[in-house]
Amino acid sequence: MKKLDNFIFDQSIVESVKAFLVLNGENLRKENALIFEVDKEHIFDVFLHLLFLYKVKLETQIVVDRVEDFDILMGKFYIFIGTTPPKEILENHKKELDDFLNVAPLLSINEDVKQFYMVFLMIKTLRKLCPWDREQTHQTLIPELVEEPLELLEEIKRGKVDGIKEELGDVLLQILLHSEIASESNEFSFKDVAITLFEKMFERHPHVFKETVNKSSRQVLHDWEKNKNKKETINISKILASFITTLDIQEEAKFIGLEFRNKEEIFQKIEEEVEEVKNAKDNIKEEIGDLLFSVINLARFLKIDPAHALFLSYEKFVKRVERFKKLPSEERQDIDKAWEIVKRDE
Repeated sequence: MKKLDNFIFDQSIVESVKAFLVLNGENLRKENALIFEVDKEHIFDVFLHLLFLYKVKLETQIVVDRVEDFDILMGKFYIFIGTTPPKEILENHKKELDDFLNVAPLLSINEDVKQFYMVFLMIKTLRKLCPWDREQTHQTLIPELVEEPLELLEEIKRGKVDGIKEELGDVLLQILLHSEIASESNEFSFKDVAITLFEKMFERHPHVFKETVNKSSRQVLHDWEKNKNKKETINISKILASFITTLDIQEEAKFIGLEFRNKEEIFQKIEEEVEEVKNAKDNIKEEIGDLLFSVINLARFLKIDPAHALFLSYEKFVKRVERFKKLPSEERQDIDKAWEIVKRDE
């Protein structure tokens, strides 16, 4: 880590580093650079940012008012991480560092919280410095958001502790990444996600926080479902998950030669499956599954994400239903005509 007086005016120095820890309120802006603006009075927050930058060994410019501020800060940080500060800093700022030695033990933090914060800062860093991470949106991440929990499920089924640990990390990555994307456009932050979760858990556990009557797990589950049903939502997550896993097995089949030569062959296959559904009796569920499998195969062949395509159709249908509900009752008598009105008004 470097120190430099008035570095903002030295463009050569600014361009030579990727990360900045701004502690003096300077309004520093540099494209494609990591910039953490931290209130230097919040020393613990400062230390956590420094710890992250120290762990990832990212060349960093620390922006402070004076060189002396930098020396004192680094001296305290060395003490915070359990390392002896450089001799020069110790000699020049003995009193400040001696005083800090007395309070340093009070700045300890739960290891779980500390490691979470490191990951939290890692996501912020990647969104700024990694081209791929920077390009992602809520929409582009839908496949990963569906697939990662399924991979976790597979590891749980296998009972592999290391696999469960890794896949839980991948699920957490999606949560933090989506939160950071929303934070960048001032929609919400991870703090809002956490607060919302806390409040929901509080409200849905009255038997823990509000009531004095003991309940069985069956009664608790019943109350939970009753609370959930108060929100009118349609959940298609299981459908999307099935689409993703079907896509995966079709991709595997492709690599061993089981692939259609052109889309016309897939259209023909879909037509065959439609006829089998029409003629099905006892096995109609299986035949509908075959039809869906073929449609997903067509989407894959055309390089279209079927889960996302279904989601778009789902959203379109929901909007049409809402418009249909708003039509006068006399117009809704002729459903076909009313539906055409709804589609025309898009």
